[in-house]
This record gives sequence, structure tokens and C-alpha cells, in this order.
Amino acid sequence: MANDLTGQGSNDYRLWTDADRRIVRRKQLAADFDNRLTEYFERGQNAVLEGVRE
Repeated sequence: MANDLTGQGSNDYRLWTDADRRIVRRKQLAADFDNRLTEYFERGQNAVLEGVRE
């Protein structure tokens, strides 16, 4: 994936081109990881806030 980051000129996977199937698949993997990571942090934040509210 590092080669794709360098070749695409941006660390933001949403800006990568759909030049071939490999890049499209890596964009999908990056998006899935981003979504899961966001969900993980939101759950953690909610758990912390629940502890403060009580």
C-alpha cells in the first residue's frame, strides 16, 4: 500500500484514482479500516462520557 500512497501523490485514499483493480481494492480496504477505526473511537468516547454523566 505504501507504493500506492507514493504513486498517487496523496495520503488521502479518497483522492486516489481508480486506475486498476489493485488500487480500487486498496481504496476499499482503506475505507473499511477508516470506518471501523472511527466506530471504535466513537464507542470509546461514548463509554467515557457515560461514566462522567453518572
